[in-house]
Amino acid sequence: MPISHELGEPDESFYNLWKEECEELWEEEDELWGDEDVEEELSLRHPGFNKWTVQQGAAGGDHIRAKDKNFYCFEVQVHFTGELVDGTQFVSSRENDIPERFILGQEDVMHGFNLAVSSMQPGEKAIFTIPSALTMTKAGSPASIPSNIPPNQTLRFEIELIAMFTIIDIFKDEGILKKIVKNAEPDRKQSHSSDFVFVKYDACLMDGTSVSKSEGVEFSLTDGFFCPAFAHAVHTMKEGEEAVLIVKPKYAFGEQGRPSQGEEAAVPPDATLYVHLLFVCWIRRIGEDQAIAKKTLRIGNSQRIHTQSQAVVKVRLLGKLQDGTVFDRRGYGDDEPFEFVVDEGQVIDGLDESVMTMEEGEVAEFTIPPQHAFDAVGSDQPASTPSTAPSTPNPATPQTNALATGTSGTPSGSAAQSSGTINTNRGFLFRCFGPSPTS
Repeated sequence: MPISHELGEPDESFYNLWKEECEELWEEEDELWGDEDVEEELSLRHPGFNKWTVQQGAAGGDHIRAKDKNFYCFEVQVHFTGELVDGTQFVSSRENDIPERFILGQEDVMHGFNLAVSSMQPGEKAIFTIPSALTMTKAGSPASIPSNIPPNQTLRFEIELIAMFTIIDIFKDEGILKKIVKNAEPDRKQSHSSDFVFVKYDACLMDGTSVSKSEGVEFSLTDGFFCPAFAHAVHTMKEGEEAVLIVKPKYAFGEQGRPSQGEEAAVPPDATLYVHLLFVCWIRRIGEDQAIAKKTLRIGNSQRIHTQSQAVVKVRLLGKLQDGTVFDRRGYGDDEPFEFVVDEGQVIDGLDESVMTMEEGEVAEFTIPPQHAFDAVGSDQPASTPSTAPSTPNPATPQTNALATGTSGTPSGSAAQSSGTINTNRGFLFRCFGPSPTS
């Protein structure tokens, strides 16, 4: 489809990321310059570089700005169509419907294209005129992104910014680069009193060989797990955040590497690792004796149940022994959610304690020790029976794993899986380490 020419006046001002274009202005901005001053100065440096916003970005979205002190670069995904001023189309990603992905500042990207995309926010669509002076790379070489760029011509581009990923350098030494592929919920915390975390991960070599993976593992941040990068990365993450890491050998297994272990492949000496990491949740300790462990698999809607409320609650519940044997199942399939009154002795103490920490719609897994379940006598009855109920001794019930949810309408059997599975096709675009492409 041709780019519209019925555009009216261009945008008066728009933010631009490019540090190299106004580095001295950014250094003085807090004292002498505001955003509008920087934007005006940039427009004077590039006459003929204009923008028309034709579709606003997602509600609440932010423009691309290097806010994080450990910022390394941005990876973007765009659709675009390029034309000459007479309307002749010379390139379009929409012909094969495959968006272009690149790093802002990448050496082979047309400089004007970098400038244009860096002025946008995800979901935004805009039209730009790019003067011939900006149709080469920043270094003045012919650009390969976009391709087929005609020389010495003013160009028009319609660009849609589909997605943007922030990449940070955790220690500012390029030892651990982290690309955030899924942000955490806004109210999730980065730090917590607990030292234990629950994660899913897949660690691979550069050729894609998986050397270690898990759909759920607990570990202490103090003690660490697998390689030093894990604890360092989780310290920068929030619950629900998913990231891809590039880990240099000094934060992996160094000069020694790691021999194969069981079904896990060996890590060669001086190997760089690519890790897909999902920080599911902190492991909380609840109850007066802090003996019950809680993992939040999906957050609720913040309507917290209060201990003093004697609330009537409805839950889906799956009770398992440590060996995986299911001994109680309520509210799944055609069954109605299980209803009980909190703190009225209608269920085992551990279930009362657990539900009182939950929010409506939350999905959580609890590990309940014997003293809060059926104690040493065991029980032939489900967890929904009072813990004081008469029972037949059963030494095979030392611990209960209960999966409980609020009445959120979660399809049966999908609760635990809804917390997310790592998508291993969302890696980095670049394999090698070097100076930040943006700076």
